[in-house]
Amino acid sequence: MLFRSYQFIRIMNSYHQIIALNDTADEGRIYPAYSSNEFTTNDAEVGFFYSDPYAFDGVSEACNSLRVNPTFSIDEAAASDEIVTKLRGLSDVINDDDDSLEITRSHYGADSSRVGYIWTITFHKQHGDLNTLGCDTANLNSTNTASTVDCYVNTTQSGSFLGGNFSLILSFPHAYNGAAVDDRSDAVPFNIDPTSFATVLSTANNTFGDVEVERSVYIPDGFNRWTGGYIWTVAFKTRNGDIPTMQVYTQLTTTSTAANINVGTQTSPLAIGDPGTAIEGNQVGGFYGLTFVDHNDTLVSSGSTAFPVVSPASGEALNASEFEQILYNMFDQRDLFDVTRSATPNSVMGYTYTVEFTGRELGGDTNMFQPVTTSLTKTGTANSALGVGELCDDDQACNIGAYVVNAGVGVTEHTKGAQVQGAFQLVYGGYSTGALPYDAEAAEVEMFLNNLPSISPSEVTVTRDGPMTTPSKDRKSVV
Repeated sequence: MLFRSYQFIRIMNSYHQIIALNDTADEGRIYPAYSSNEFTTNDAEVGFFYSDPYAFDGVSEACNSLRVNPTFSIDEAAASDEIVTKLRGLSDVINDDDDSLEITRSHYGADSSRVGYIWTITFHKQHGDLNTLGCDTANLNSTNTASTVDCYVNTTQSGSFLGGNFSLILSFPHAYNGAAVDDRSDAVPFNIDPTSFATVLSTANNTFGDVEVERSVYIPDGFNRWTGGYIWTVAFKTRNGDIPTMQVYTQLTTTSTAANINVGTQTSPLAIGDPGTAIEGNQVGGFYGLTFVDHNDTLVSSGSTAFPVVSPASGEALNASEFEQILYNMFDQRDLFDVTRSATPNSVMGYTYTVEFTGRELGGDTNMFQPVTTSLTKTGTANSALGVGELCDDDQACNIGAYVVNAGVGVTEHTKGAQVQGAFQLVYGGYSTGALPYDAEAAEVEMFLNNLPSISPSEVTVTRDGPMTTPSKDRKSVV
């Protein structure tokens, strides 16, 4: 027979997961390994077990210890209530709620070739599609010795239950990095365990990145039984920003109505039974501006929307050349900077732009750029219950202790520009002035010189130009 990955196989009293198959799917590897490398038995099953949908292998403790559960003896003309009582007596495997079973009794008509009763049994709270009931006729007999006594069991309506496979579809790379293309994961069975599901997604090229998966049993409100549905929560550990909503390619099957599988997000939750665990990834967007004050205390401003996070030309994150061009325009089309951009973004898809001051007009240790972020946007939403965001520590901006999500631009200095500091003295005719600050005004220098005995009673006049600037290789980063 052909096997399928992630199915389970029962070998006598032990259950194992199929974790690897050969190309023809007729040989595989199981986990945990069986006690013997070679073993022959007729007491084995392969497929999906679901007596306990919460268990890793789907097998309840009761079914693991006893696979066939007989009732106590039932009278050949038993009333419906007797059979209800006998079935509910199997409480380890049969739901014994008052409304779990519905049984009606009828009899064969006068024109029938049979004599006896017909019991119609409806299970309202049993999981999945039940195995057919067995009937032990060893203690039945008939007054007609010429005929045998029979007990037939027929299924009039199968229980609703899922089957088949599905795949997840996600686009890659992020739109800030280039044109996104949809990629589809390998197909997985409807009830794949979360660890195996995470492995499948994490090995799908770079599309999903490293993920963690949690699985919970899905029984919608108002439903009395489990029909094979699960909710998977996929947490992206290495993909940054606000990840696009996953799509589904489904090959699911069902024993009754059509099978559906849906994807919910924080902003678009599942219509029924959403667990409230989805979180939108945070991603920076919009626009920002920069201001700068030069050595002459002249304010230079780009305007609050000069720097777009996303280039209007490419639809990708603003590149270094575009950033440099905006600075060029900001400083009256003077070529004063070289700009480079980090190779990769941070977790919110923001890049680091390193600005090197190369023009002599901005020499020395320049002031820091100041960001203007009134037009910057974010996609993340704070959620105190899920611990999403940062704890507020500014009572002017938010409630202390509440979770908040902020959007901002940081400016740091990597290399200080070369700049004269300290003090100096002037010497004339063997006499020295006192210490003069490096940026002394002309009048101060003039006074110190005219107080020298080697100059007085003559006088000198001093003027000051500048400041003198030279390329300083001052580097600052905008993040």
